Amino acid sequence: GAECLRLTAEKKYDMIFMDDMMPEMSGTEAYIKMKNDSRDRNADTPVIMLTANAVMGARENYLNTGFAGYLSKPIIESELRDIMEKYLPEELVLQPDEDQDGGQEEQEDEDETCSDIVRSVSGYLDTEEGIGYCMDSADMYTDILKDYADSSRRQLIIDAYDREDWKEYRVNVHALKSTSRTIGADSLSEKALKLEEAARDLNTEYIRANHAEMLAEYEELLGKLKVLFEKNTE
Repeated sequence: GAECLRLTAEKKYDMIFMDDMMPEMSGTEAYIKMKNDSRDRNADTPVIMLTANAVMGARENYLNTGFAGYLSKPIIESELRDIMEKYLPEELVLQPDEDQDGGQEEQEDEDETCSDIVRSVSGYLDTEEGIGYCMDSADMYTDILKDYADSSRRQLIIDAYDREDWKEYRVNVHALKSTSRTIGADSLSEKALKLEEAARDLNTEYIRANHAEMLAEYEELLGKLKVLFEKNTE
């Protein structure tokens, strides 16, 4: 949030996508500070809320706060395109060329190079779901898997748990819920969701009873992905 305010004070943007559940300062808090700062250069910039918050009424709350639009995570490509076409200046919206055969062939070649990785993870991830969240691109899905495997999220969750900092714990299991859903790790995503809800309600009994099970599943998944990518870089 603080980094956002620094950037928006320095530069005018055509559109801003704002995550809500961030450490230290939420997206909603950052948005309000940005709009109330007379020095900020983005008072009229459309800000789109990105969130995995599926609580009933969340969308209306964000719009009432002043956000121009709302997208739930994981992001659906068609919804992202629609909102960008709606709020970006007309001169920045370019329609695709009628003849796209070359581009399609190039995409098919890229996807083919990732087919072995996709087949390797299909035994423990819903790859069809994951690729669907990645614009139907096996290449993009593979990149997302690499980012997931390299993330520091595991240590952040452990540190927050050890400190009993349930606000930061909630932020990080919330992020794990969303990223796990994106790659098709639905079981882990569901466990993270329940821990996020428990942290929101300060239900420490539930957290302590279920944290280790969630973490074990997360660590097992990370281990499998790291071995897979190490083999593919040899």
